[in-house]
Amino acid sequence: MLLALLALTIAPAQAGAMSLTLPTVGAAAVETTADSATITVPVMPLGLSANWHVEYGLTTSYGGTTVPISLPLTGGLAQMRTTITGLAADGHYHYRSVLSGPWTVPVVTPDATFDTTTAVIGIDDGDLGGISSLGIDDGGGDDYTPGTGTTPTLATQVPTPTPTSAPTITPATPVRTPAPSVAGPSAIVTARAGTVAIALSGSPTSVTLKLPARAATRARLAITTAGRTRTARLQGSRSVRIGSARARVTTGRIVISRLPAKTTAVRVTPSAGTTVTARQVTATAS
Repeated sequence: MLLALLALTIAPAQAGAMSLTLPTVGAAAVETTADSATITVPVMPLGLSANWHVEYGLTTSYGGTTVPISLPLTGGLAQMRTTITGLAADGHYHYRSVLSGPWTVPVVTPDATFDTTTAVIGIDDGDLGGISSLGIDDGGGDDYTPGTGTTPTLATQVPTPTPTSAPTITPATPVRTPAPSVAGPSAIVTARAGTVAIALSGSPTSVTLKLPARAATRARLAITTAGRTRTARLQGSRSVRIGSARARVTTGRIVISRLPAKTTAVRVTPSAGTTVTARQVTATAS
C-alpha cells in the first residue's frame, strides 16, 4: 500500500525572510493489543534538529503524550516508533504526531484513530471436592453413670454430602492481533533552491513525476543509487538512458523506469527560467 505523505512548510516570520522547509511526515502504521499500541511513522528529517512525539486519548482533546524522541540528523527517511501502554481493552483512541524544533509553531498531523483488541479472561474451577464431617450422638441411649457398669450406646452418623454442581466454563475468545502494516515503495517531495528532490524508500522500480509541462522540457535529471549519482538532460519526448534506468517526458509528466535496487533519490532541475515549488509536484513510486 502506498503511503499518503504530507509535505508541511511554514511561512517566513517577517517579510523578506527566507522560508524554512520543515521535516515531512508520512502516514502511520499501528499495531495493537488489548492494552497497548505501537505506532510507526516515516519522517524525512532534512538534517534539522527536531523532536517527535504522539498525543493520544479517547477524544480529540487527547490528554496523553509519549516521551519525545529526537530525529536523526540525516537527510534520509527515518522510521520513528513509540509504544503506548496501559490502554483499555476494546477502546477507540484518537492520536496525532507532533514535531517540534527551531520553528515557531509545532508541526501537527491530522487526527487519526486506532482500536485496542478484546482482553482474554481465564476461568479457574478451583477445588471441586467437598469436606465431609463426622458427628457422634448417643442415639437416645442410657446415660453412663459411674459405678453402675452401664456403658452408653454410641451411634455414629455420617451426614450425606450435598451434591455440588461443577461450574460452567465459557471458552475464552481467541485474540487475533492484526498483522503489522507493511509499507510499499514511497516517495517524499521537497523543493529547495529551484531544485525538486524526491526521497525514495521501499526499493521502487519506477517513479512518475507530475509537474508543470514547461518545467519538464529540457530539465536535468539526477538519479542516486548506492551512493552514486548519475545525471542526464531530458530531450523532449525522447527516451534518455541514465545508467540502467530509462526516463522520458510526456505531457506534464516525467516517467522513470527500470530503477536499480538501492535507488534512494531522484533530483530534477527544471529548465532555465522556470521555478517549481513542492506543492506543484507529485511523485508516485511503484
